[in-house]
Amino acid sequence: MAQDQANGNCPHVGFPSDPQASPATTADWSRKPITDDGLAAGEALPALRPALVKQASPSLQLQVRDLLHRRLKIIALLFSLYLVIDQILEPQAWRLFYSELSVFLTRRPAQFVTEIVIPLGCVALTGVIWGRRSLSLRQLRSIELAIVGLAAGSGVLVLHSSALRFYGAPSAQIYADQAARYLSSEASNWALWLVGYGLFIPNTWRRCVLVTSFLAILPLLTVGVLCLGPEVPPGWSEPVLREALPQMALVLAVGAVLAIYGTHKITTLREVAHATRQLGQYKLSRRLGAGGMGEVYLAEHRLLKRPCAVKLIRPEKAADAAMLHRFEREVQAMTRLTHWNVVEVFDYGHTEDGTFYYVMEYLPGLTLEDLVRKHGPLPPGRAVHLLRQVCAALGEAHSKSLIHRDLKPGNVIVGERGGVHDVAKLLDFGLVQETDLGDAPDRLTHHGVLVGTPAYLSPEQANGVAQLLPSSDIYSLGAMAYFLVTGQPPFVRPSVVQTITAHLSDPVAPPAKLRPEVPADLEQVIVTCLAKRPDRRFQDANSLEQALKRCTCAGQWTQADAAAWWQTQGQPPPSPGLRVQSARNE
Repeated sequence: MAQDQANGNCPHVGFPSDPQASPATTADWSRKPITDDGLAAGEALPALRPALVKQASPSLQLQVRDLLHRRLKIIALLFSLYLVIDQILEPQAWRLFYSELSVFLTRRPAQFVTEIVIPLGCVALTGVIWGRRSLSLRQLRSIELAIVGLAAGSGVLVLHSSALRFYGAPSAQIYADQAARYLSSEASNWALWLVGYGLFIPNTWRRCVLVTSFLAILPLLTVGVLCLGPEVPPGWSEPVLREALPQMALVLAVGAVLAIYGTHKITTLREVAHATRQLGQYKLSRRLGAGGMGEVYLAEHRLLKRPCAVKLIRPEKAADAAMLHRFEREVQAMTRLTHWNVVEVFDYGHTEDGTFYYVMEYLPGLTLEDLVRKHGPLPPGRAVHLLRQVCAALGEAHSKSLIHRDLKPGNVIVGERGGVHDVAKLLDFGLVQETDLGDAPDRLTHHGVLVGTPAYLSPEQANGVAQLLPSSDIYSLGAMAYFLVTGQPPFVRPSVVQTITAHLSDPVAPPAKLRPEVPADLEQVIVTCLAKRPDRRFQDANSLEQALKRCTCAGQWTQADAAAWWQTQGQPPPSPGLRVQSARNE
């Protein structure tokens, strides 16, 4: 089953997905859509948008901000009390501070920072976070990093000064033994701090990786610099570098991994719980994908017990009128299409807090992108079998004046439906455009605006043509066919600009040049689709489907072949019901 991807979509539910790894010659951006900033074409669904603001309740982001504020209050207060009691109230520190301040600053600056500067800084941060009720998430994150920095600085200074105590050992072996025991203890303490940070601070796993990596490397760097510096004899530091430091690194690595994993799981459960509270008649199980426009969850209708997928857009994102229009346009386009090879939409609405969502059929399977990346180029007969189904779905869309504008392998999912294997479903109509708007002022795209996915753009899209024709989708479908039979898009270039330029002017290499087993008649169909001039391509999806049907390999892939393939490769399991308690984000 395909892995969840970062485009806000997932192959299980009819949204595009990027593979986890791509060939070295293919840039990651080549499969990510470039969206426009225009408003939606067509009428909006009635009585939905006015409730967005006046009924809004705290969003997930606001909840995270409030939770972070409360927890930073606790952390700052406890840390300040500890430092004040342990350092500032220590009589010796103040006696040195008053009587020998110059000596304290010049000869013992590290002790001055540890015992005076860091505690006072933490007290000041505590005053800020307790004294102000309204702090933005960015301000709270800055305070969080400041507290982490003070704690890390204090720990490093204490580690450095404590390690120097072993310098007085009578032999290198004694020094190494004492240092190893001390460093092992300190590594365990640092690892516990890392785990505590990951579990207590609401965070994203990516941000947690950055912070915990810094905190894990800091004590290792401190010990390494100390052992290689002039304060410790080289003969004494060698055993520490050889034995104690690797053990210390292992303990810190375990702590960092546990922190990152804990952050990831807690964040996922928090998001699922937030979404579950809002979508009353649907129980959300696990997140299938998340991205710029929305999130997709595996769900179940509370009464019908029917597995489904829910795509939603959060209130903070729905405030963007262009994004909300695009979201509504996607729903409207999909509900207008009834073909077997188009994903089916069950429901659409919004919740009291302003979360917009729509519900669609749950599709276990693989996108064409994942199918080729994981199993290699398709046999010509299978490629034709799947492409004809996409043509059928595209034909209905074109008959209803809808241009998809983002046809690519990641937007077609293949699986089993109704006992039939290798059923292709056309997905993701987020960039759809109507062809009958003419010069209407609310037309989605204006001339010069580039939309689509660079690796599969038609030359018209690359030129920024505002009103596209069905022949534009035919070109993109030809690029998809090229990918299916060769394993790569028609043009693989190191940058987006070079890829767009190639669509405009470079001749395409014949598929048989990359894979000699591609039949000549299928190659001719693909090359015709990829003609630079629209009038030299197939003019509609039906003509293309008929041309594919006439290919000699058209009947070589049968239902028996498809069933055998899925049985061998692992058929997607049925989903008779969902268990919300076992929410996972894979």
